[in-house]
Amino acid sequence: MPRDPRFDSTERDLGLDTRITRRDFLDASLLAAGGALLQQPAPLGPSSAPLGSPEWEGYGGVGDYAASHGNTWEALTVAHDLRDGKLKDARSRAIDTGERYHLIVVGGGLSGLGAAAFFQKNRGGRCLVLDNHRHCSA
Repeated sequence: MPRDPRFDSTERDLGLDTRITRRDFLDASLLAAGGALLQQPAPLGPSSAPLGSPEWEGYGGVGDYAASHGNTWEALTVAHDLRDGKLKDARSRAIDTGERYHLIVVGGGLSGLGAAAFFQKNRGGRCLVLDNHRHCSA
């Protein structure tokens, strides 16, 4: 490829004389927009959406399925409390039942049930699927 006379050696060293594809440009633009959004507060949280609001928890269903969604404020705060060490007595309250499993899946949605099914098909063994709802949501 012949050298472009519009660029000096420093600009060529930086790669300014190479062509950029549309895909590369759009990827870089999305990366820049995402970086700009990192400086902003989260769009939904306890201050902007009241607990139990549809904006935060989403639609769950009707009847027995009214609370069949996993994006609850309580689930989020307990997970953060566990991460932050606020539930130090959780280990002492746990009871060893003696049960042993080859796979434990957290979440009985489509992906969780799919993971359990593929595990059973490909390897087999004892599998436990944990979910915080009575009903299958898949």
